[in-house]
Amino acid sequence: MENRSILERVKDSLEEVASMPHVAAKALELLNEAEPSAAVLSKVFELDMVLTGKLLKIVNSAYYGFTKQVTTVPQAITILGHDNLKSILISTIAFELFSKGKGGLIPPQGLWLHSLGTASFSQALARELNLPKPEEYYIVGLLHDIGKLILDQNLSEEFRKVMTIVKARRLAIYEVEEQILGMNHSDIGHMVAVYWKIPERVAMAIKFHHILSLCPDKDILQMAAIVQMSDFFCNLQHMGDSGNIKVSLVQKEAKEIVNLAPDIKQKIIQEVKQDIEKAKSFFEIK
Repeated sequence: MENRSILERVKDSLEEVASMPHVAAKALELLNEAEPSAAVLSKVFELDMVLTGKLLKIVNSAYYGFTKQVTTVPQAITILGHDNLKSILISTIAFELFSKGKGGLIPPQGLWLHSLGTASFSQALARELNLPKPEEYYIVGLLHDIGKLILDQNLSEEFRKVMTIVKARRLAIYEVEEQILGMNHSDIGHMVAVYWKIPERVAMAIKFHHILSLCPDKDILQMAAIVQMSDFFCNLQHMGDSGNIKVSLVQKEAKEIVNLAPDIKQKIIQEVKQDIEKAKSFFEIK
């Protein structure tokens, strides 16, 4: 009965805090279901001038480093492409969710920086391994810990119990969540992804990024393993704050999939650190 109560409270919190603006939802729906033209997407964006302003601000930021200023939405869409546009939309919406966080046991700003680092690292690994749609790996990395934010902000009493045990026994957060809540933050991250109508393989990779042996197929395993490895390196390098007391070891499946030379990994670490600094400047994080 208690587990059901927690599940219902999580679902209620999704409707309250994770609701997506109508225009952003429509744009994502178009991007997920078809190959809309720049003209069609532009008409959707023009219904929300705030979202349009954010898109142009992002595309003209140092993060992308374009030499000429982009001044129109069709131009931005053409330059970015659909996959990058999808990542930007989800990043913008996720940032709004993180920025609304108040206090809590894990600082929302620190968790956001950890999520950005994991996203950037995941995308870089996917590119290094020549995998298709590296932007999808970015989305999994960005949302892999969003369940912690939902729990910290909306089920604070239960999450406090979780973190008390985590600190006392130096256990992994997801393991204690399972014991106390009957679910973990990865399950909630999966719920957020489904709620936002993100492709199912991406949602499933979020769900299983801590327990790779449960992945239902090879493609999801590959995506989840890369995010697990990225999460590990970001924790090891203290990129942001994931709330973890100790760095969990990488599972054998991830080691087999991400079998890169140490110098390549070090190169990616330096690139991700630069990406985080650019993102901190753009999102005005000190």
